[in-house]
Amino acid sequence: MRIFLVILLSFFVNSLGNSKIIRFDENFKLDVPSNYSSLKFTDQIEGVDMQEMEKYGMQAHFLGDKKLIDALEYYIIHNDFNDYFKNIQKKLEVKARNSNANQIMKYFLRILKKNNIQSLTVAVKSDKFLDELEEFGFNKSDLNEFNQLTDKELKTFNKEIKSYISDYVSSLGAISYKIKSFKLSKDNSNDLYSFLKARASYSINDDYTFKTVDEGYVTFKNNSLYMIYRLCFVDCNNYKNFKKLVKPVSSLGKSVNKKNNSKNTNFVDELKQLNDLYKSGVLTKEEFEKAKNKILN
Repeated sequence: MRIFLVILLSFFVNSLGNSKIIRFDENFKLDVPSNYSSLKFTDQIEGVDMQEMEKYGMQAHFLGDKKLIDALEYYIIHNDFNDYFKNIQKKLEVKARNSNANQIMKYFLRILKKNNIQSLTVAVKSDKFLDELEEFGFNKSDLNEFNQLTDKELKTFNKEIKSYISDYVSSLGAISYKIKSFKLSKDNSNDLYSFLKARASYSINDDYTFKTVDEGYVTFKNNSLYMIYRLCFVDCNNYKNFKKLVKPVSSLGKSVNKKNNSKNTNFVDELKQLNDLYKSGVLTKEEFEKAKNKILN
């Protein structure tokens, strides 16, 4: 069972005002700042295997400030910076004449902050996640077994999972990766989910490094896996809307459960009232059984 959870979570790989909903499909949408744009993964992105993604019903998107996403899309197509980032590059070249690497990086981050470019988010959904699990020898019954665990039992996996995630991200190129908080639990819909917050450091080359505050959310709802992971690199202490961003996903299923709970409550009340009428002599046994069967059916 521990291996199953590790496989599940290995998929982790200052605009609080106006916001908007970005919709990828009927059940996959995020609440993002109004300056955000999105870019769907394609086979033009190095390392992306679209056939593999389609095999498992996966879709993935970059999210961020429109200026950043436009530049990213331009770079993917042309393998070069667009005019906006070329202008920033010229400023950095001028700064480099009389500055060391640390000063240049700080100057670059100040430019990003001034232009409200604070983070980059990756959002992933897999509609055939269970098919992929079967290749590792797991199936839906294993997931159901996991969902039966209490929060206390789930906590016993925290240390192992945190260690695995740290090693995994480090293998992808992080110089350092320290998880500050990690929660594995079940939400109001009884669906398994996990929140993560970490501090990381990445190297651009031998001279330049930059630090990020990373936040991740993973859940399994309605037979689909959702993963949202954000890297914040500017003014991260004032950037606290990650839970708001993922709320449209984390809230999936709650309305259904409320309706079901309401129906269950009405169902029990009707039987109780019927039983009271029978005991008081208002209904005969035959009338009681007939009415009870009608409710049950």
